[in-house]
Amino acid sequence: MMLANVRGFLLGTGVGLVIDLIPHALESVLPITLCRESCGNTLRVISLWIYGLVPLCCGLIVARASVQRQYDRLMKCGIPACMLVVAALTLVLYLRQLR
Repeated sequence: MMLANVRGFLLGTGVGLVIDLIPHALESVLPITLCRESCGNTLRVISLWIYGLVPLCCGLIVARASVQRQYDRLMKCGIPACMLVVAALTLVLYLRQLR
């Protein structure tokens, strides 16, 4: 059971790190730029918190769902929610760059 928790956490953290790469992938594929140094301090701090918490949350969600099957719904809702948070952050950073 402990091995399943660790394996689930590592898998979920990997998924979270891939989700964190969404803004970079969009910058590479589309002709857009996101604010980096031009953002305010508050937006930078929020970005760092989101980019740090998404892999951790995904890891915890998948670890919990890999051991107890009643948490499958949490995983099916939690991972897309993390993707939406990162997508919303990407949109905010893009709109901030347009200013």
